[in-house]
Amino acid sequence: MQSSPSLDIVTVAIAVATLLFGRDMAVYIGPYAAIVLGAMLGGVWSASRRQTSSNLATIGYLAFWVLVTLLFTVPATEAVVGYWGLKDARPLFAPVALLIAGIGPDWPAVVLWFLKLRGYVVGRRPGGAPPPTDPPPPTPPTGGAL
Repeated sequence: MQSSPSLDIVTVAIAVATLLFGRDMAVYIGPYAAIVLGAMLGGVWSASRRQTSSNLATIGYLAFWVLVTLLFTVPATEAVVGYWGLKDARPLFAPVALLIAGIGPDWPAVVLWFLKLRGYVVGRRPGGAPPPTDPPPPTPPTGGAL
């Protein structure tokens, strides 16, 4: 019995790129077209949360996040595929790109949240380290010279 071909965003992008650029180039252009599409959607989502001074500033913001997303989508997707044991990374390119660009400049807050969550989960395991506590307040200096 023959299995049906997958119909994900990358397969569609490859089909469209085949019509425009030919079969040889389409296998390279298609996945990156899906990443750019996901990055643009995510970039618009994150741009909607910020104050902009001009349309040109928004275009620069979107260009920046599309470039950042182009750099990090494939490695992040490969990490997800390796962690979950999936067979094909291509269907996840556009959603991962959307997530990377959609979070945008809020990545430091997301990383801190994840680290706190990880510390909490590790601390709850039997034999695990206790959850991190806030550092003690600094003591005021005493009257001596340093």
